[in-house]
Amino acid sequence: MNAKKETIFDAHGIKDKPTYSIISNEPAHIFSCPRTTEEVYSIGIKLQYLIGDLYLKYADKCNKASKEKLKMMALRQLDKKTEIQRLANIDLNEKLTYFYNNGGQCNCQVKMNKK
Repeated sequence: MNAKKETIFDAHGIKDKPTYSIISNEPAHIFSCPRTTEEVYSIGIKLQYLIGDLYLKYADKCNKASKEKLKMMALRQLDKKTEIQRLANIDLNEKLTYFYNNGGQCNCQVKMNKK
């Protein structure tokens, strides 16, 4: 770590402390930047599950009217997850089509030397 970063961290009282989630006391998982469309879709799907789970978690602690609204919101997250999965499948099919249209697998037959 360079001197500038150390100064910034010291000014804010941060010294190699683990990052904790805002939502819970569990350590936060730091994701690397996605490098492919598959990774982007995967993160999107994971986020939809996470948000839906949070709605259901809070629904257990609410009154009946709020519980129903939170459950409906959790179901909407599943609808969004389904849409993201549909888009991921379209992307995969486009990549496969490109692969096969531009050479794809070699259909060569290996010739064996007969003795």
